[in-house]
Amino acid sequence: MYLLQSSASVHADLTSIPLVNLALIMAGIILIVVLLLVFLYLVRPKIGTVDLRKDNIIEASLYNQNHETDKEDKNLCIRIKAGTTTLKNRLMNIFAMYKINPIISISLVNSIIYLLKEKADNNHFTTVLMPENRTKYITDLEKNIEQEYLTLYLAAENYCTNCEKFSKMPEWGDGTNLNEQIRGNLYDFTIMWIEFCITETIKTCKTKIDIYKKYKHDFINSKYHLDINECCIKKNEKYIEILDVKSNT
Repeated sequence: MYLLQSSASVHADLTSIPLVNLALIMAGIILIVVLLLVFLYLVRPKIGTVDLRKDNIIEASLYNQNHETDKEDKNLCIRIKAGTTTLKNRLMNIFAMYKINPIISISLVNSIIYLLKEKADNNHFTTVLMPENRTKYITDLEKNIEQEYLTLYLAAENYCTNCEKFSKMPEWGDGTNLNEQIRGNLYDFTIMWIEFCITETIKTCKTKIDIYKKYKHDFINSKYHLDINECCIKKNEKYIEILDVKSNT
């Protein structure tokens, strides 16, 4: 009986609280909850001595840095392909100079230009153009051009019409002056293209160095990421030092 009376008394006390006081109590509770949420927001990023906000900055900077450097590699490919197209007339002049059938000449030039653009797509210039690899790269490129030449030579032999109006396309390696002159000019063209690729690769290395330096400060709190960043800068500086057009081709 006493318990029932006490319960009824408490219920009566709660319902008798003025609305103003009840509103103040509710406002106090809400304020405490808000302060608690703010506190948790400020403290949450820290677990022990690790600041997650710093980690987020590092991850974002790493992503942006890699995205920008990858974009520069793609831009290098685009520039080399565009530049290769502009060299087309120089290549055409080699065969025009010796009055080779223009139809055969155009076909051969297009085949060689396509070959060089494929090389641009397989962009590993900081590797293949290093002094220790460059000679082999040039030799392989010459063999590729020779193969294109031989393919068109056979076509000219079997299907050429009105060929008497033009100089006969010499067989590759037949020892004639005309063949040696054409081969010499194609070699010179190959070297010119290599030097063009080196120049464009150096430009890309310089741009990538600027990108790495731009994000370097963001890695100041992570020795691991900072060391990688500095390593990339030194690597590209070394590429620029070694990729010297005049002394290495």
